[in-house]
Amino acid sequence: MAAETILWPKQMPLVRARSELRTEISIESRIADIVTERFAVGVRLSESLDMDMIAVA
Repeated sequence: MAAETILWPKQMPLVRARSELRTEISIESRIADIVTERFAVGVRLSESLDMDMIAVA
């Protein structure tokens, strides 16, 4: 639900403008380690963040 209503509408203009970019969205219910799993960006709908993570609201 969050990907369809929040992420995709924000990303669509970038995808259209920069067709050479490749995007993959992974939606999971578990708390993933985005550094270990080599994600460039992570969005977490939670109050909890690891100490070395940067939160932007």
